[in-house]
Amino acid sequence: MDSDSDDEWYDEEANQSRNRLRNMDLQQGANTESLHDTPESWFHEGLEINRYEFIRTENVCVLRPFLYRDIFSAFDENKLTKQPDMYKRCMIKILSMEEAVCFPEENKHMKINISGRENCGQTYTDDVVYVKISNKGEPQEDKKYYGEVVSFIDRNRFKNISHPVFVCLIDRRQSHLMIPICKTIPKINILHGRLAKKYPERLRTSVEIHKHDSATNDLKFHKYHNITEGDKENWLFIVVLLKWKLTNIHPLGAVLGVVHSSKDIEEGLTLISYQNNLPLWFDYPSVDEIKELRDDLQAPGYQDITKTDKIFTIAGIEESFINHGFSIRKMTKNRVRVGIHVTDVSKVVHKDDDLDIHARSRGFSFHSSNTAHNKLMLPDHINNLCSLEPGRRRYAISVFFDIDQTEPSNIHVTEKTISRTVMRSSAHYNYIEVENIINNQDIIDDIFADDIKILFLLSKKLKFQRLQMESFTSPISVDFTTTDGIMKTKKAHSLVEEYLVLANNTIGSILTQNFPMNVPVFHPLQMARDSKNKQREWYFLHKYFAHLLCSKQEEIIEEKGKLSLVNALPSPYYLYHRLADPSSMSENDEDVNIDIEKRLFVPIQSNVLDQIVRNVQIDRTIDEAIELICSDFVHPKQGLALKEWQSFEPSHQYRMSVLHRENPAVQFTCPLSRYCDIIIHRLIHAYLDEKNTPYDFTELRTICAYLNTLLKKTNDFNLQYKELVFSNYLKQQPIIFQGFVSHVSREKYDIFIPGLQDTMTKSCVCKI
Repeated sequence: MDSDSDDEWYDEEANQSRNRLRNMDLQQGANTESLHDTPESWFHEGLEINRYEFIRTENVCVLRPFLYRDIFSAFDENKLTKQPDMYKRCMIKILSMEEAVCFPEENKHMKINISGRENCGQTYTDDVVYVKISNKGEPQEDKKYYGEVVSFIDRNRFKNISHPVFVCLIDRRQSHLMIPICKTIPKINILHGRLAKKYPERLRTSVEIHKHDSATNDLKFHKYHNITEGDKENWLFIVVLLKWKLTNIHPLGAVLGVVHSSKDIEEGLTLISYQNNLPLWFDYPSVDEIKELRDDLQAPGYQDITKTDKIFTIAGIEESFINHGFSIRKMTKNRVRVGIHVTDVSKVVHKDDDLDIHARSRGFSFHSSNTAHNKLMLPDHINNLCSLEPGRRRYAISVFFDIDQTEPSNIHVTEKTISRTVMRSSAHYNYIEVENIINNQDIIDDIFADDIKILFLLSKKLKFQRLQMESFTSPISVDFTTTDGIMKTKKAHSLVEEYLVLANNTIGSILTQNFPMNVPVFHPLQMARDSKNKQREWYFLHKYFAHLLCSKQEEIIEEKGKLSLVNALPSPYYLYHRLADPSSMSENDEDVNIDIEKRLFVPIQSNVLDQIVRNVQIDRTIDEAIELICSDFVHPKQGLALKEWQSFEPSHQYRMSVLHRENPAVQFTCPLSRYCDIIIHRLIHAYLDEKNTPYDFTELRTICAYLNTLLKKTNDFNLQYKELVFSNYLKQQPIIFQGFVSHVSREKYDIFIPGLQDTMTKSCVCKI
């Protein structure tokens, strides 16, 4: 008989189970560990663990039999010389549970695909390994190389660390699996034997937390941590790797702490910083040292322009300090003088002093969506002393350009001057305010409104001279880490970018003429021959759309010529007939009109075309229509072609000028945020004083190599931070994205999502 009586709930087994669950729930309030109690050294040096004694006390379930190849045994290196097409010395990058790619050291633009966990071996991302290429070293039918890792050579991440510590996300389906956000390894199988034995019903919603005893180097069970299915992605876990057996597909690990990233994004940000081995905190100078930094701004050699030049500054809302400012003065009827004024940090931070050494070790500043979370290269008192705040006199290096507008359609930069100045900003704007001024919205009567509009009009002409048709390209980017991002303020960003590029190129040209070998320039690596082959293959696959890419106009492809709208190939009509008409039609149909077939067809999505037409019909200008037309990622064919191009396009790095003589560009406009800019400032002083460079070649080359390493870490950090903020935003407010199918196979199809190309979620895989 059914009954609602409470007496039926008081059997011993049910009561014990309820008590256990109640005890677990009571612990939940105290489950989150504070990063202040987590030593930063864990993430850099790992842990010492008496793992054998501890592991024997745990019962860890094995999902299925598995056996890795022993890649740590000796390898016959003669195979490299006897069969160079089959065996390569490579660096591996883990992409997912079942996929990795390897880049041969002799040809870093060649890519070898590794499919299957057993073929990847017990490797970390950035490990140096020997790879055997299948198909006797020849590409497969899809023109890609495939292979397997056959031997381990050296480790770059967590080298000589037996028990590294990772920041992880929890697997959506299996709560005993953790996914390191740095992608060093795919997953870690955490200790969960106690949970499986006592609370099997909580395996999907609870995690065991352990504590490390620094005295005995033992791990001891501490407590349970409860999570809900809908909240899994908001938790970041601190996980130590214990052991990786050949018979285990995943290494064994243990959770040491947990942070709720959406409730405390600062701690999530700090965890990501730790994981990327980025230093966060400063050893601040003493009060006496700070007093010594106070300047009277009466140093010889600096020209006082506080009364002659009206200067204003522009910076992002999230930026804590201001690096540069702008001015414009009318000289004659058709000639203006534009000034770019950059704070002179080298006047305060001297070569090889303590502040310089600290700044060099950090290399870059990072600006987050909350200024309180910014991680800065220099300590606050230096930033305050140098930041171009309105009304404050500051040391600066100013670059002046005389621009002749006698020919309205073709302006000329007639004179370029570099000066040491003492300046004072009269106003500061963020990008939204500048955008509003350019668009005649809100603050159109501002004191600098006319100057900003004139500078914008000049910047458009300068940009067209520099990039020609490429200047019309319009970026597509989704970024929730900034309030005044480029999608909201394209014109303001374009204005600032153009004058900073002009200043950087001018400084680079002058310095490389005076110090030909000893200038750190910032340029993409030279494209290797394999990448040039990929260029030609890319052109063959996308020849009907390659010339339509606005962002690649004037790009030279070996043996194929220049990408340009004027060189665009007439598209076969049958391609587009199929898009509009479901009836069958082949390339050889005799009734195809020859005149129609010679026309240039450009595929545009109907909703995009409707928006273009509305902009032209309603708006007084066609700027927004041009923006849609020239946004490569808005159009499926162009977007997929550009995505594939970017996969082999060389990245920018710091290099010595002797290796790059053509169009040398430096970075000098953000010395509060980039260490290399401070180096350039010191070289400018040497040039103005007609002295020798303060750096020798070997020293600068070493600094460039170190900054390139930091740059990669910083870029990874930025990427992971964007993911963190983006995921938290989606939890609160889901968004519908438009995607394009980029690849189809029998097992799956890949979808590319425009706007997310700068994040790890730029594409998704759907299994059939």
